[in-house]
Amino acid sequence: MYANTCINDGSDKSELLELFLRKDSFNNQKFSNLSDAVQYFKDDEKGVSEVCAVVEKYAKEYAKEEAIYQVIEALNNVNLSKEQILSSIISQFNLTREEAEAYYKDSFVSA
Repeated sequence: MYANTCINDGSDKSELLELFLRKDSFNNQKFSNLSDAVQYFKDDEKGVSEVCAVVEKYAKEYAKEEAIYQVIEALNNVNLSKEQILSSIISQFNLTREEAEAYYKDSFVSA
């Protein structure tokens, strides 16, 4: 789905899309639910904490995935078998067999 935020034709849709581009809090009566949510996540201490927790969780997951792919690549480069690589990442990253298989497949490593 694509939304064009460059064109403002005066419609409610254009006005709403412009709000999504704002970096600051705002108070828009027409879109009060969005205004309230933005104010909560930007200005309220509890809301800011929630956002920080989600971003931190995402960053940790991303770093873990990157590390898994790096290990797969390194072990593949020293000619370990698929089973050896899977065994290694299962134990090193506490993965299930299915998770390890998915990472292995996604890394485009050919054994």
